[in-house]
Amino acid sequence: MKFQIPILVSQTPGAEPIYEARPLFHKGPGVRGPLLERVLPKLAAYLRKQFSEMATANRLEALASYAYYPNLYDKTFTLELPQKKRTIKGRFLVVVLPETEPRLAFIPDLPGLWFQVDRGEDLRHRTIEVLDNYYSRGAGRGLSAEFNEHRWVTDLELNFRVPEKPPVSRHASDRMLLGGPPVKPGWAELEKVGRSLDDLHPHDLASCLCRDAEASRLYRALSGSKRSPQIVVGPRKVGKTSLIHEMVRRYRLGKGPHERRFWLLSPQRLISGMSFVGQWESRLLAILKHAKEKDLILVFDDLLGLFSAGMSRDSNLSVANVLQPYIQRGEVRVLAEATEDGLAILRERSRGFADLFTITRLNETSERETLEIALEEIREAERFHACSFHIEALRTAIDLQRRYVRDASFPGKSAAFLRKVAARKRSEEVGRQDVLDYFHRTSGMSMELLDDRKKLMRGEVHKAMAQRVMGQPQAVEVATEAVMMAKARLCDPSRPVASLLFVGPTGVGKTECAKALASYLFGSDERLMRFDMNEYVSPGSATRLVGTFHQPDGLLTSLVRRRPFCVILLDEIEKAHHEVFNLLLQVLGDGRLTDARGRTVDFTQAIIILTSNLGVREASKTIGFRSKAGEEDLTYRRAVEQFFPPEFFNRLDRVVPFSRLSREDTALLAKRLIYKVLGREGLVRRQCILNVYEDAMERIVDMGFHPQLGARALKRSIEQAVSAPVSARLTEMKPHAPTVISIQSIHDRLDVSVRELRASARRVEVPWQTIGPFLSGVEQQLETREAALETPDGLVGEGLSEEQLAFYATQDRIRRANAICRKLRAYQSSKEPARKPESRHELLYTPSSDGLLTSPNLSQAM
Repeated sequence: MKFQIPILVSQTPGAEPIYEARPLFHKGPGVRGPLLERVLPKLAAYLRKQFSEMATANRLEALASYAYYPNLYDKTFTLELPQKKRTIKGRFLVVVLPETEPRLAFIPDLPGLWFQVDRGEDLRHRTIEVLDNYYSRGAGRGLSAEFNEHRWVTDLELNFRVPEKPPVSRHASDRMLLGGPPVKPGWAELEKVGRSLDDLHPHDLASCLCRDAEASRLYRALSGSKRSPQIVVGPRKVGKTSLIHEMVRRYRLGKGPHERRFWLLSPQRLISGMSFVGQWESRLLAILKHAKEKDLILVFDDLLGLFSAGMSRDSNLSVANVLQPYIQRGEVRVLAEATEDGLAILRERSRGFADLFTITRLNETSERETLEIALEEIREAERFHACSFHIEALRTAIDLQRRYVRDASFPGKSAAFLRKVAARKRSEEVGRQDVLDYFHRTSGMSMELLDDRKKLMRGEVHKAMAQRVMGQPQAVEVATEAVMMAKARLCDPSRPVASLLFVGPTGVGKTECAKALASYLFGSDERLMRFDMNEYVSPGSATRLVGTFHQPDGLLTSLVRRRPFCVILLDEIEKAHHEVFNLLLQVLGDGRLTDARGRTVDFTQAIIILTSNLGVREASKTIGFRSKAGEEDLTYRRAVEQFFPPEFFNRLDRVVPFSRLSREDTALLAKRLIYKVLGREGLVRRQCILNVYEDAMERIVDMGFHPQLGARALKRSIEQAVSAPVSARLTEMKPHAPTVISIQSIHDRLDVSVRELRASARRVEVPWQTIGPFLSGVEQQLETREAALETPDGLVGEGLSEEQLAFYATQDRIRRANAICRKLRAYQSSKEPARKPESRHELLYTPSSDGLLTSPNLSQAM
């Protein structure tokens, strides 16, 4: 049935209008948007869902009411109506039904305001009379006094299949006894779980440029009499969905019937809400029967999901098992999309199912084609978001996507990025810096690395790393090299930025070095993804990192997929199962990892850091703590080579040995840890002042210095000797009182004292009656000093000498002191001073005038 529905359209005033559309004769929320050509299709999709719900009722009066479209016309009047307390003004839309008897009219802006218009009566005067009466009785108190929106009436055509017979309701117990509720018609089930791609026509369909050959070949296959299934294969973001949308556009523009033919189905949506045995099978069979009768095209974007949807503990039947016979017999048309890895896994799952499809492959576009598509995307974004792109912004966006987004392909990755930037910079100009800022915020990468026009000095990087990592010069050098390689873009594009193995005893800064890299490169320690390999010692534990077919979200793959710009720390790697080593071979060698569903995760923008304690015991036994660094490093490296397989060891960029911390390093680390204690919430909230004496700091270092345990022993000592006593005293004090914490060493033990700061008594101010003689003495002394100044010779020249500069500086200070004295005398002589003088100036708090005149500060000022 074709519905022709009158629609009320409202447009807000201004440079960026917003449109809202809703049915004229029905209340309810409308659909809003910046473009009218997109608002109306969205309203049509919303009404179809409403109609589907209404069609399930026993009576169809609510659905039939939308078919009411009488002959009507509309008029807009600009009116100004003075009332008692306000003036109503604006543009009022009046809708008239001329063929009704009597003739009726109504104002959509005012709910329930219908009125009669006699034949020959002036519509404007009648509208003013009705509005005066409406507002005079207080009916519009809660409404706005200004009507500035522009409104008009249009119509919307909507095709909807009305059921021939309403469904018969049953009791819940009857449903369970008979195996569930009755099966709905196929079109109703399709409306409920599917999405019509035809509803996106024309403005919400993705554009498909530079793919004419592939589009023509695929369109001929879908239009032929043979219903052979088709699959579009290509890397992520290469344009598979855009090609499918192009099929919808060509069908809508062709000679075919204007009904919805392309339906996107999700495997999980097909089984959603199914609580009875065999219920989802009945739904799928009804949909397939309807698709066969109407020659619909069923679109799937997750073929692998068909093999898990529908399976349960008691049944191995999946959606793919039910769908496959229909495809083999050529009864339904199927169009799908998949990546190359996804297609390979599909063939592993069911070779017979995968071989049914005819493959259309899409390759990444060339540089010229990418630029052409990006320009078209910019034109659409500028029209939709009212922004303006500079050509430098386009070049920068493409360059950033080429450099840093390697798990996706052109043109999709550049087009999606440009759309996001345009949405953020709505109604603004978009330049090169705006593109860099947006990528910096979303990726977390340092701006010094992103912007080629900014220099990055090696000394600054080395200094920043050395401040975080103490006592490990070799590790600081390696970390600095990794940052400089990333800046210079000399890293292997097919591997991670760096693959490092940190070897050394516990508590020497291996994890801290990884945090320092994450903070410098990506702006925060939160970019460090840490995995404790103690949890992956059993067989099969590697699947937890990459997931399984039925639980594809692995811990490692899901984290890197969400945050590809990160530092991955695999702590104590030697304790992991050998399956984990085999898994890491692909990550370290190729910079990529494919999960159980064929989704590729990119590791080329990550730094892989492995930590290990291999060789620590041998180094301590054979060499001792006073051994040379070279001998200790050789012991670590020999232990690593003996433990790891050669193919794994050869994929590591560097093996970085960490030496034990010296006492000097421990002293520097102790100061940093004390500062961290001071920055904790409990001390910051109380505005605490921490005073640590030198002897106390030495005592803390002595207590925490342990060559075998490293920094962790120092942390425990600070927690026990400082944090615990301070917390015990703070809990007995007021929560917001400022305090002073003093730590000192008394008789070879730490003494921690916590004192609460109290408000001091008010300063006793000097009476103004006694300040007169004081000011006279000051002024006399100033006059004497100024008279004693001698003007230096030789004021004309290329510059002033030191004597000349001292002369003018002294003269300026004397004049400032005279100004202060004048202010004080003015305040003394005034009975009601308008402004209190600078009572905190150092001249006012000197005990006596003699002391002031002989004080070093005043003598220096003279």
